[in-house]
Amino acid sequence: MKKDDNKNSLQKGIEKIANGVNFPQTLDEIARMNDLMMKQKAKVYRSLDDLILANLIVLFAVFLSAFIPMVSFALPVLVFIYLEIGLGGFVYKKECGQKCQFEEIFTTFKKFIKAFCIFAIKMILTIFGLCLLIVPGVVVMLNYAFTSIILFESTNMDVKSILMLSKEFVKGHRLTLLFYFLLALASVCIVASLMFCVILLFDLFLDVSATYYIIFIVLASLIAVIFVAIPMVEITIADVYIVAKKEKVSKFEDVQKTNLSKNNENKSSK
Repeated sequence: MKKDDNKNSLQKGIEKIANGVNFPQTLDEIARMNDLMMKQKAKVYRSLDDLILANLIVLFAVFLSAFIPMVSFALPVLVFIYLEIGLGGFVYKKECGQKCQFEEIFTTFKKFIKAFCIFAIKMILTIFGLCLLIVPGVVVMLNYAFTSIILFESTNMDVKSILMLSKEFVKGHRLTLLFYFLLALASVCIVASLMFCVILLFDLFLDVSATYYIIFIVLASLIAVIFVAIPMVEITIADVYIVAKKEKVSKFEDVQKTNLSKNNENKSSK
């Protein structure tokens, strides 16, 4: 009886609070909301796992291509250019909540020539900008961060249009992209620093050679890059692109509505 009274009083108290702040009004609704939140968290974890697995597939393909004789230097770059578009589209579709199969990473061969031209232009402009004062090179990298997603979505756009559209979409979002890029870099530095501290702690009791320092720090940095930095950058690019695209589309629709209203006013005045 006491347990039932406590349960009823708790439910009444929650209902009183709910009436004032529009919270769930029954314990059953709270339980359903908790289940929904758990399912959403599970979806996030699944999408993150899929993203990490997609990156591992791309890295493994690039790594294997480096062992092919005669073309071991150029082939990894070409494989990366080929897979970059599909990987960008994979992340974009995942962030949009769409179904995406791992096979779609390898379905962009028809756009390879455009991807190669975009990659070459970005590299030339980035290297030239970095040679000036570093900052112009960073700006170039930020301006063309959306090219892989735009190329994945587009069918008839040429290279120049893709570059210009990426630059237009980035306007107003450069600081956001830069912040998360630096955060990803900082995460790698933090992991490497923690590994150095751990090895240094062992070195107080055991004689650890410099080779082990280098090996473990490099391994820790690679793990941080694969499992933290790269997914963070890719998710940031996809999310910012989604926001920028909505802003540009809504702005374009507003301009169209304004022009249409002006045309109707001109017709009515005539």
